[in-house]
Amino acid sequence: WLDFVHPDDHEATLAAGRQLVEGRPVAAFENRYRHRDGSWRWLSWNSMPLVERGLMVGAVRDITDLRRMHETLAESEARLRSVVTNSPMGMHLYELGEDGRTLTLIGANPAADRFTGTQTQPLVGLPIEQAFPQLVGTPIPDNYRALARGDVRGVPPTAPKARTGEFTPPGMSSSAW
Repeated sequence: WLDFVHPDDHEATLAAGRQLVEGRPVAAFENRYRHRDGSWRWLSWNSMPLVERGLMVGAVRDITDLRRMHETLAESEARLRSVVTNSPMGMHLYELGEDGRTLTLIGANPAADRFTGTQTQPLVGLPIEQAFPQLVGTPIPDNYRALARGDVRGVPPTAPKARTGEFTPPGMSSSAW
């Protein structure tokens, strides 16, 4: 049976087998098996030894497509992270809480720190109004909450300044920073 197991997974597969022989269950063990078409398929195993009967029972699930989806998602996230990190436009990243109200700063790109003159890292995890108290009393936090909920109606567009080409968030002058 080991001939069907991917060579890189032999050692881990044998270790899982020893665990079963020792009477200990194996949960969510993943390895690759050769498919009849010659491709490698990722399998996830849950196995339980029935020592008193001299048996081992298990359930296996083909997770090849799931692993591909996770890899594709990871690659997409890496590309997006690179775009945000390397963008010349400052970006603060927020997460909307389950209450639909709490907007928590979860990060920023280097351009945002340059634009605001603020080191964002110590502010990560704070609600927007605590991270940037100068925004209290402006429409910006509510506009960002609306955007986070996908409600773009009523959120004024950001307009470039005529002379400098810099962008000022709606409802805020550049002097507020």
